[in-house]
Amino acid sequence: MRMYHANAAIPPAQHARRVEVPSGFSLSPGDIVRPPRAWLERTANVVRVTEPARGGHFAPFEEPELYAEELRAFFRPYRTAATG
Repeated sequence: MRMYHANAAIPPAQHARRVEVPSGFSLSPGDIVRPPRAWLERTANVVRVTEPARGGHFAPFEEPELYAEELRAFFRPYRTAATG
């Protein structure tokens, strides 16, 4: 309930803002809601969308190794660019 209360306090104009930093999304097969790619691209600077073979709503808890690899793969190009 605390999350719903806090989200209700966000000004409406803030909801329309687009996330401009490079963003990645991992859409697990057991997710409760799977946003359409068009919505992701409208709301964020999407550079990576993956669909792992396993996992649900709590994928990082359910499949920690798979989740860790997803994170590493997302950040790998940025690490190379920063050190290179």
